[in-house]
Amino acid sequence: MVQASVHTAVRELMSEVGRDALTVPLVAQRAGVTPSTIYRRWGDLQKLLSDVAVERLRPDTAPRDHGGLRADLTAWAGQFLDEMASRAAGRGESAPAVETVMDRVVAPLMYRILFRPAGLDTAYTRQLVAGLLDTTPEAATDAGPGGSETSGR
Repeated sequence: MVQASVHTAVRELMSEVGRDALTVPLVAQRAGVTPSTIYRRWGDLQKLLSDVAVERLRPDTAPRDHGGLRADLTAWAGQFLDEMASRAAGRGESAPAVETVMDRVVAPLMYRILFRPAGLDTAYTRQLVAGLLDTTPEAATDAGPGGSETSGR
């Protein structure tokens, strides 16, 4: 209950005030807990932000055991890539290997989420995707049929 309310407060405040204005007392006030509750559970703001970032990556159900960490991580990433690759195939496109996507898009994004959140924006994401797909950043913009570009952090 506490974790859910604190995580929700972090996500809401990140979109409202941004990372630079985010403080433990501000999160605590929004979540309806004391700052000491947050410090006791997470230690500091950076650890809380890391926990929120990691929580977003957790699947709804426990992933299958594939016999090793490398196989487990590859399968986890593959679940997401499989869905995207299936859609791409339906459009006549091809998709890169899971490990390539992890190395060139997911890992740099996770690094920025955890350690340099101010450096994470839509332009950076487009740059990574463009580098992966060997296109220009404009071509990597996600504005499919009837859709619009997703922006923000």
